[in-house]
Formats: sequence, structure tokens, C-alpha cells
Amino acid sequence: MDLPIPLTAVLVLFQLAAQAQPQVEEHYYQDAIEAEGGRAHDRLVLNGDIIVAGSSFDTYKYAPSITRLDTLGHVIWTTTSNDTTIYNSLEHEQYMEHLLMGSDGYIYASCCMNWINPLEEIWKVDPSTGQIIWKSPIVVYRSVNHLLELDSSKIIAGYSSSYDYGTVAFIDKSTGEVDTIQGLGQ
Repeated sequence: MDLPIPLTAVLVLFQLAAQAQPQVEEHYYQDAIEAEGGRAHDRLVLNGDIIVAGSSFDTYKYAPSITRLDTLGHVIWTTTSNDTTIYNSLEHEQYMEHLLMGSDGYIYASCCMNWINPLEEIWKVDPSTGQIIWKSPIVVYRSVNHLLELDSSKIIAGYSSSYDYGTVAFIDKSTGEVDTIQGLGQ
């Protein structure tokens, strides 16, 4: 018995579809290793990649971290693998808070060390490798609220000092040295 041509074509298509491999495969797994969840505080987009500032998403608990990811979420670099500093606070998270892409092509970031210690750091990071060029300590009594580029040679960190006075620190881009600290309204 011969089938009509339209019905034969439909049956052939169903048979081909049943034999075809799935276009998307899903895999689910559970890690046996417990890792810190991390937090993201700020982000930049650079050449289609995403640069995230916060605390570590890997097993370095409470470590401040800047991570560059491609659009599929693959890690290109992270500062936790390049940073030799030992962050040993078991109670207080240290994290990167603000990111600034400088006109010189480097990333500048503010690092909140913890809520008890008034010391914070400003970092300069190479965006292609994740290498930390320098870390500059500044004494604040609250976290750095603003990170701005003044000109081709300086960045400004704005923060609250003791007694909640607004304060700005002028930081040399090439060395990380704090040139001037100026209190506002004092």
C-alpha cells in the first residue's frame, strides 16, 4: 500500500526529528567543596568583558577581589590569584567597593578592609593581566564613597574622616602616593 506523498514527507520528517541529537544539553552537579559565595559591589565593561569588584567568589574567604569575566562567565583573571596579601579576618569581610577606569588604561579601585579598622586601600590594577601595580593605604573612618579621576596624573578618593567631615585624598596615579588630604567644612 502506497502512502500519499504529503503524508510520507511528514512521516519522514518525524522520523528524522526523533533521531536528531538535542541542540542543548543540560548538566547538573553539586560541588563537594564548600566555597564562600562572594559579593559584587561594582562593575565595569571593557572590550566586551565584565570586570567585577567585591569579595572573592572562590575559596579565599573574605578576600577583596577584582575579577575579569568574558561574556560566557569564564574567569579571565582574578586579583586573588595575583595578590600575596594574607587576609585573615574571620569576622569581617574585606572587599573592593568602587571601580574607576582611568584614562591611562588602568583600573583604580577602593578596598574596604573592614568595619573596625579605619585603614582602606586604593589599588591600581592592569586590566589585561589582573596584576596589582600598587596599593595605597589611606585612613578613613567610613568607607570611600567616591573615586574620581582629576586629570592625567591624579585620582581623588572622597570619604568621611573622623567626626564625619567630608575629606578628599589626591593620589598620584603613577606611584600611589597620597599627595594631599583636604578636609571639607572644617
